[in-house]
Amino acid sequence: MLWFALCLLAIACLQWAKRLHLLDEIYALALYSTGSLAALWGLAIAPSEAQIGLGILTLGGLQLRAIHLNR
Repeated sequence: MLWFALCLLAIACLQWAKRLHLLDEIYALALYSTGSLAALWGLAIAPSEAQIGLGILTLGGLQLRAIHLNR
């Protein structure tokens, strides 16, 4: 379950970093780094079923985004 908490932490850090202004660039960079490391660590310790499931969801989301952008 720790892997899930780390993935949620990564998502929260990335969303928070997106909301920072350009003047706070160093804080955004630090949050992007923290989120990326948390995501990598969380995925590394996740069970294989969760890794496959997240991979499938990611590929599906990318395909939906590509369809939406082509309109």
